[in-house]
Amino acid sequence: MSKKERVYSSEAQALINTLKGASEPLTLAEASEIAGVEFKTGHLSSGRADGLIESAGEKEIEVLVKKSVKTYRYIGK
Repeated sequence: MSKKERVYSSEAQALINTLKGASEPLTLAEASEIAGVEFKTGHLSSGRADGLIESAGEKEIEVLVKKSVKTYRYIGK
């Protein structure tokens, strides 16, 4: 029996494409700004499960308070 190819949501595919084209790991907010799509953590699930996206670390950002947020990168197959 052949393995069924995953069909990604348009948002998940846009996130994969944005990370693939990035020269460095991005936060979801940075990826959202580049793509013009509001990405949520759920959009990472299928790409991570398929080995296309991984957490690449954390970076500090300034908002009303400082907090650490995760960055992600495309690792492909």
